Amino acid sequence: MRRTLFKLITNKPQFVKILSVSLIAFIGILIVALVANIIKSVNLSAKERELKNQLASLEQTIQKNQTEIEYKQSSDYTDRYAREYLDKSNPDEEVYVGVSEK
Repeated sequence: MRRTLFKLITNKPQFVKILSVSLIAFIGILIVALVANIIKSVNLSAKERELKNQLASLEQTIQKNQTEIEYKQSSDYTDRYAREYLDKSNPDEEVYVGVSEK
C-alpha cells in the first residue's frame, strides 16, 4: 500500500488527475447536499406559513365559539329560548299571539 501510494505521489500528472477528480466529486456532493437542504428549508417555511394561517383560523373559531357559549349560558338566552320554543313567559309579561291568515 505504501509503495503504491508513493508511486502515485511521485507520478505527479496521475496524482493531480486523481486529486482533481476527487475534489470535483466532493464539491459535487456538497452542492447536491446544499441544494437539497435549501429545498427542504423552502418547503418547511411554506408548511410553517400554512400552519400559522391554520392556527389563526382555529383561534378565530375558538373565540367565536367561546362568545356563543357565553351567550347561551346567559339568562338573556334562556329567557328568549323559553319564550320562543317552550311558550313560557315571565309573570309580569303579557303574551300576544299572532293569528295567521289562510
